[in-house]
Amino acid sequence: MSWLDFLFGKTVERPSPKIRINRDNGTLIGGILTITGLEGCYLAAIAPTNSMEPGIDDGMLVILDGSIPYTDMIVGDIIYFENSLGGIIHRIDAIKSDNLGWYCETKGDNNSRRDAVKVRPVDIRGVWRGTLD
Repeated sequence: MSWLDFLFGKTVERPSPKIRINRDNGTLIGGILTITGLEGCYLAAIAPTNSMEPGIDDGMLVILDGSIPYTDMIVGDIIYFENSLGGIIHRIDAIKSDNLGWYCETKGDNNSRRDAVKVRPVDIRGVWRGTLD
């Protein structure tokens, strides 16, 4: 059993759908692909895990929007956050509050159980907007 399986539960390799953002969705200007409606977003690489399959496959580049306030996030949003384990992209499974304030609980779509950490606003780096093909 890998440490990822221990932390997040057993995952299964699944085929990913091929609905992706590509050059046909944007304009190439000076070597930079601009995509209408995704201004303010940035690219991030995803660690080689299959916790978000089939929607996000291991090693894909994802488009993240760092401008969305945590107060606008809802259950079902996919977020990229960082903690002591590194960077993780998982879906918000619950939004709660405790004596320290707002936090969310997350889960990989392909994981059998929720993550064992409370994700605070300071941990969140962006909300998933798409995957670059």
